[in-house]
Amino acid sequence: MVPLLNLRNYARLPKPSMAGFLQRMGVQASCIPSHRVQMSSLHLCALCMHTMTSRMQAACVRRFGNNCVYHGWTEAGDTLFCREGYLDSDAVLAHLNNVASCTGLADCTRLRRLELHGPPSQLAKLQGIGQQMGAECYERQEGFQRVALASAVNAEPLCGLHLDRTVLRDFCSIHAYYKVTNEEAVGRLLASFETRTRAEAGCLWYAWDRTDDRLFCNEAYANAEAVLAHVQHLEGVGSFGGAAQLTDIEFHGPAAELEKVMGTAKKLGAALFALESDVTFKPVDLCTEGKKSDLCTMHAYFRVEDESGVAGALAELVDKSRAEDSCMYYGWTRAGTTLFCREGYTGAAGILAHLANVSACGGLTKFAKPHRIEIHGPEEEIAKLQQTADEMGATCYTRQSGFQHFQARPTLLAVARRSGGVEPWRQLFRAQTALKYVGLAGLSLTLLARLARRTQRRNGWNVAVASLMLLLGHLAERKLPSGEMS
Repeated sequence: MVPLLNLRNYARLPKPSMAGFLQRMGVQASCIPSHRVQMSSLHLCALCMHTMTSRMQAACVRRFGNNCVYHGWTEAGDTLFCREGYLDSDAVLAHLNNVASCTGLADCTRLRRLELHGPPSQLAKLQGIGQQMGAECYERQEGFQRVALASAVNAEPLCGLHLDRTVLRDFCSIHAYYKVTNEEAVGRLLASFETRTRAEAGCLWYAWDRTDDRLFCNEAYANAEAVLAHVQHLEGVGSFGGAAQLTDIEFHGPAAELEKVMGTAKKLGAALFALESDVTFKPVDLCTEGKKSDLCTMHAYFRVEDESGVAGALAELVDKSRAEDSCMYYGWTRAGTTLFCREGYTGAAGILAHLANVSACGGLTKFAKPHRIEIHGPEEEIAKLQQTADEMGATCYTRQSGFQHFQARPTLLAVARRSGGVEPWRQLFRAQTALKYVGLAGLSLTLLARLARRTQRRNGWNVAVASLMLLLGHLAERKLPSGEMS
């Protein structure tokens, strides 16, 4: 923390006209909501007023980084005002550390008032330093800006969703549970929430699932910025009111993204589950307008009892899931001693195939015990899974409404299954898989021949051909679902 005295000492101004700077900006064609937590749209300001006791003559100190958007001083009578804006709370803290060693201002002014302005999520990170400095915090309610910092190192404002490997690996999900208290009102509100969320560019999928009087919001976003935009969007239109009561809420995602939503999570009383394992995912195609949600998800919670083998067990499960055509994504998050399996499938058949695929993996249960399992999906898919769910002791949530902005990209085997001609393709992949072992044999023979110095001129071609056969065979083997090698 920076002592208040150091804040008073951080500049000397040359003359009443004041000095300052503005970072190079890029003009936006449309307004950017200023409540979005993005590098290019968030300007969090720290404002302070000083009363002059003598005129300052020393040179102005200017030692600011790119994350300080603008900085300057204005004067009215004997009052000085520091006009300054920053990208986020980290930039404010960096600025205070940067100017902590500056002296001079305390000799000729007296600090009269200090304010911090910005979105709630950023102000939450400044509460400690704000209290120490005696600053008043003003939370951003609404607004917009027409400029973006040209030198920002993070993403530009969310102008559209681009599904790439990073998004699918690092997406953030919200798990919100509600207890219904007014059936008629809930129906209207669900439709309203879905319509409004559909317009959010960073939303991957959004759906409402239900069992008895319990509602679950099944939703995921490209990153933390999209999560915050969604939460703030719905705050602006209102909540369930008396129609349903929030009983539990969780945020899941990479640790770096969860750090950005800590303020909002604390406000909502949400638990934070950070990514604990590698993630497997399948290529998808973007549906710009959104399609009806048909994603089936499993939610399995485990309590860790022995840390020694958890990491290895999770790695084995993730690796096994990579070979499953119907597995859209698979990974593990963690909060304290609680593990959560974040997994999605194209349908009931995918879930059943996954359960069969990992049935031999008993490593995790040696170190962690399951304490809750849920299966979510459309009604027709849940019907196919009900018996399995009952045997597992799982709770089934039936899809009420929803959309998703992606669809599974069909593989050759998937297309063949739908057309009824799967066997020829399976035989082709099996034949290509044999190339892997032919390639291994070829490399071995080439190595032996080289050691014997008998075929020096042709060694290069032998190695190239054998390596190509090995690669093709390996790729074909990955295309075959687990258990179809024999």
